[in-house]
Amino acid sequence: MKFEHGVGEVLNGSRGLLDFEKLWKCPPNRDFVPCVEPSPTYSQSRGYLLVHTKGGLIQMQVGIGDMVVVARIINATLVILELDKRSFWQDTRNFSYGFDEYYFINTLANDAEVIKKLSSELASTSRAVKHFRSWPGIDYYQDEIARMWGEYQISLIGTPKLRVHNHLDIQRLRCCALCEAFHFPPQIEAMGKLLVDQMRSYGPYISLHLRYEKDMLAFIGCTHGLSLSEVAELTAIRENTTYWKVKEINSCEQRGKGYCPLTSKEDGKQEASSIKESGGTEESALSER
Repeated sequence: MKFEHGVGEVLNGSRGLLDFEKLWKCPPNRDFVPCVEPSPTYSQSRGYLLVHTKGGLIQMQVGIGDMVVVARIINATLVILELDKRSFWQDTRNFSYGFDEYYFINTLANDAEVIKKLSSELASTSRAVKHFRSWPGIDYYQDEIARMWGEYQISLIGTPKLRVHNHLDIQRLRCCALCEAFHFPPQIEAMGKLLVDQMRSYGPYISLHLRYEKDMLAFIGCTHGLSLSEVAELTAIRENTTYWKVKEINSCEQRGKGYCPLTSKEDGKQEASSIKESGGTEESALSER
C-alpha cells in the first residue's frame, strides 16, 4: 500500500491529522513552463488518414497523439479516430464518449487538420492499408509514407511507434496533442468534480487502486483465491484473445515469482494496517480508484 504522493509528508503531529492546505495545494513547478507550441509550418493537406487504435485508454490516447504528429509530417488530414472495439471487453463507445472532439479539433487547428468524418463522396473512395514500421525516424514518414498520396486520397493505418525524441518541434506538437487537446466532455468533467468535492468534504481519506481486473488477471494468469468458474472465465479470455501469445500459465509459479497483485482480501488487511499506522480510525474514508 502506498499513499498518494505527499500524504505521508503532511501528517500533522502525533494525531495524524492532515494539513489540508498542503494536501490540496499544487506542487511547485520549479519555473517550468509548457512547451506546446510548434512552429507554424503546416502545409496544405494532401490526403486523409483513417486510424484504428488498440489497447487500453491510455495506450489509445498516446497513439492518437502520435497520429497527430504523423499527419503533420506527411501533410495529411486526420479523421477522428476509431477506438479499439476488438479487445475482450467489447467496448462500443467512440471518441466523443470519452473526449470533447470539438475541443480536440479546435485546439490543433493551427498545427494539424482534424475532421470528424469523411464526406459522403470520399467515404466510398478506394484506400491504401498500411502498417507502420516499428520505431522509425521522421525520414521514413516523409519519404516512404508520403509517397502514398501519389496514388491514394485515403490511407487506413494503425497507430505508430515514433522515434522522434530528438526533434524538438515534433515533440512540441505531441505535447500539445496529449496535454492540451484532450478534454473530457462536460458530463465526465461534472462527475469528476463531484467525486473530488465529496472526498474533500469527508476530511482525511485514503485513495487506492486495486488493479484487480479481468483483463490483467487473464493476461498474467493469476487466479489465486478465485472460484473454479472464475478461473475458467479468465482462461477462456486468454485463449480467445488472439494477440496474447502465451496461453498456458501456471498461476502458482506466477504468484511465487511476485507477478500477481494482492487479492482484495489481502489488500484489505494491508489497508487496515496502513490506516492504523498513519493515525487513522475506523471512521477514515476510503475511495477506490
